[in-house]
Amino acid sequence: MSSLIIVGAGGFGLEVAAYAQNCIAAGRLSVELKGFLDDTKSVGTLHYGLPVLGGTTTAIDPEALYILALGDPAHRQTLHAKLTANGAKFATLVHPMAYVAPTAQISEGSILAPFSFAGPLTQIGKHVVINIYASVAHETSIGDFTVLSPYAGTHAAATMGETVFLGAHAVITKDVHIGNKAKIAAGAVAYNDIPADVTALGNPARFSSLLKNSKNKINDEQSRLGSRD
Repeated sequence: MSSLIIVGAGGFGLEVAAYAQNCIAAGRLSVELKGFLDDTKSVGTLHYGLPVLGGTTTAIDPEALYILALGDPAHRQTLHAKLTANGAKFATLVHPMAYVAPTAQISEGSILAPFSFAGPLTQIGKHVVINIYASVAHETSIGDFTVLSPYAGTHAAATMGETVFLGAHAVITKDVHIGNKAKIAAGAVAYNDIPADVTALGNPARFSSLLKNSKNKINDEQSRLGSRD
């Protein structure tokens, strides 16, 4: 039986460990939950009753599967590259209480939390997080490393690039495209396309150079989710 190692021993790691145990109990994963990798905690520290096995430079176990438990999309992408270069293989985690349509496509390394929703003909990229009560409507495409915070969601046929961050309760409406690395603030509603590398907030969602200071608020939100790293 393979081992499962969670990368990130923060609050989100705690949640991912619980999701993994639920998946194991439901027969959705045939793995043994082994422990965590974390660069900020000492080896042997217990987290959720499981040990910290080392940092992200620890030698990769070729028999193990890894899963990224970090809330910041850029950090997810960086650590994925680092671990992949060292030979890591990744698990996909779909909680038994998530709804996934039969025609939805879920890619490697993604996490679908309890009560999340992936509708018909959705395409979920690699290492995406669809958090609790977050929803991806039919025919929507989500790029690699993108994170949907709790209660965030899309309407039909939306598209999102890579490493996008949606804050809690953010909404992307029908046919709207969100560019790579964009950040959509908590509660924002995007009625029109949002370009890459901007921060958008409000209803309707707006972005401009005048909103640069608002990035601090989004970074705080990512940190809170990341404190669940």
